[in-house]
Amino acid sequence: MARQEKGVHYQTALKNIKKGDLALNYLFYGEELFLADDLIDTIIFKTFNAEKDDFNLHIFYGKESRGEDILNAAMSFPIMAEKKVIILKDVEQLDKNSTDSLSDYFKNPHDSTIFVAVSGKADFRKNPFKILEQKAVCVKLEKLSDRDIPDWIEAGVMQKKKKIEPRAAMLMAARSDVSMRDLYNQIEKLCTYVGARDTINEEDIESVVGISRQYNIFELCNAIGMKDLARALTIFNQMYYFGEQPVGMIVMLHRQFVLLWQICDKREAGRPLKEIENFMMANYRIYPNFFQNDYWPQAQNFSTAEIQECFSYLLDADVQLKSSSVKNDMIMQKVIFQLIRGNAT
Repeated sequence: MARQEKGVHYQTALKNIKKGDLALNYLFYGEELFLADDLIDTIIFKTFNAEKDDFNLHIFYGKESRGEDILNAAMSFPIMAEKKVIILKDVEQLDKNSTDSLSDYFKNPHDSTIFVAVSGKADFRKNPFKILEQKAVCVKLEKLSDRDIPDWIEAGVMQKKKKIEPRAAMLMAARSDVSMRDLYNQIEKLCTYVGARDTINEEDIESVVGISRQYNIFELCNAIGMKDLARALTIFNQMYYFGEQPVGMIVMLHRQFVLLWQICDKREAGRPLKEIENFMMANYRIYPNFFQNDYWPQAQNFSTAEIQECFSYLLDADVQLKSSSVKNDMIMQKVIFQLIRGNAT
């Protein structure tokens, strides 16, 4: 039987930490470890009201550190501060003696120490993860969902004392093939690029990140949604020429049709337009201007039955891209035609 994941979502953990709701034990684990750095930086700043504390911040690495040294740091009292912070990275690389001693510590943590354990490979069948699952706030670090990435980008820009236009954030988020660290690096470049100007716009994204305002997955989705075959093929051909990966396009097109299906389903159920708009904002972060100018007009071109057929077209294309000898551009051109014209010949 598969193990059921426990713990809290990254966004929930970040919100709680920012409010000052700090636990004594944390475990940050998973593939997107850059998000752990984000959480750790927030814990440090919330604890010390500064980016570091030379006396009360200690960082250890599992492969290099002895359990005795880690425990001594965790059990000692802070110096001229209310709390101290212990960061232990690569927990899975601790030796057995260190694992055993730290497992005992996690059962009864020091009340003036915030202990953050970080692991890319947490095995909850073994200690210390087995104990941490019970005694720590556990946060699984995965790539954020499509709906959360624009908000994360906006928050990252705000940390740099800048703002970003919602459409510009969505344009950055449309790249499904980049890591959170890549996005953070792009934010830093953008903030440097705009200089004294306080707002990042689409033109800045095009100049710095290299995502065309005309030829990107966001515009491809719009063209398909409006059933503009000529424009959709033009956008795809440009994207493909400049190296965009078709599998990533399929992922984003699937997301687009999930959103359109939600709108169509509620429209066909007779729900009021304003109610649908509010639902899309609350659940998918589709801002009213995008809903009114993009998603609602596109939804008028489809029924829920047609969208279900579109899901089948996308699934077939995904399978072919991963297993067929047919050229990728031909597979994509075919699925774009199907999404717009159905199986018409």
